[in-house]
Amino acid sequence: MSVKQFQRLIPQILFIVISLSLLTGCEKRKTIVNGLDEREANEIVVFLSNEGVDAAKVKSAEGSGGGGSKIALWDISVPEEQAIEAMSMLNRAGLPKRSGQSLLGIFSNTGLVPSEMQERIRYQAGLAEQIASTIRKFDGVLDAEVQISFPEEDPLNPGQKKGEITASVYVKHSGVLDDPNTHAITKIKRLVTGAVTGLKYDNVTVIADRARFADFPIGLQRARDEDKEYVSVWTIIVAKESLNRFRLVFFSFTLLLLFLILAFVWISWKISPLIKENGGFSSLFSLSPMTSKKKKKEKKRENEEGAEEGSEEEPIEKESEEEKEEEGEEPEEDTSPTDVT
Repeated sequence: MSVKQFQRLIPQILFIVISLSLLTGCEKRKTIVNGLDEREANEIVVFLSNEGVDAAKVKSAEGSGGGGSKIALWDISVPEEQAIEAMSMLNRAGLPKRSGQSLLGIFSNTGLVPSEMQERIRYQAGLAEQIASTIRKFDGVLDAEVQISFPEEDPLNPGQKKGEITASVYVKHSGVLDDPNTHAITKIKRLVTGAVTGLKYDNVTVIADRARFADFPIGLQRARDEDKEYVSVWTIIVAKESLNRFRLVFFSFTLLLLFLILAFVWISWKISPLIKENGGFSSLFSLSPMTSKKKKKEKKRENEEGAEEGSEEEPIEKESEEEKEEEGEEPEEDTSPTDVT
């Protein structure tokens, strides 16, 4: 092959290389979520990006909003090999949030002349759905349902007092309601009480259901811990993976306690004769210090010896005075001053 022929082939080779690189560089993407508003689409993109998934939002169509307005809808696409993992992550996080129909959307579908009962049922259902949609916006809430019971007036007894309005709220959460510092249940009750006229705070019941697959901490961060298996050991619930550690700590503590008891018994047996010789347990637990019998005997002996020495000195003095009298010496007079009364 001549040089000129090789130079003619260079553009063809470059074209083939560039085409192959473009073909290999175009990865296949799969749409996993459709028809989201921009806020929900951004939330999902940020969530998946933090989890290491290359997510992107693609404008799909325009939907109708409340009052006949048009809003842009978005799709979420990810690489095809990460589609299953991304959908699993969204399921664990409760995304996208299920959006309920608003009151404006409910009343936009009414007929020309709706009945009073239809209007009341639509209003009550729309109010409950709107409250549930607000509760779903709480951090850590995966889903929510609200049921409101409005007592009806008895047509046969129009003057009879009606019952009280009650509400039941079901919340599926990722652990936020179990944390007492968030006061989530109190906030939900206040929200429902303020949204329904005539509803008392004590008549709102919140049923909290923690999802097993979602063990998230409070806030935006999430702990991706696997479901732990628990076992019962002597009515104590511990994780299965910590069972061996629990047994080691328990039996070590038991052996240490048994050793201390045996040491105490042995020491008590060794010193029991000494305690008996020195007054028994009454002197042991008394506030005054204990003194051994040897010290008591030595003290008593010293006192007796002192008394004997004093008694021996008196006859010696008497004998010396008698000897002086026999020799003709006058006994020494006591020159100590005497009291004159």
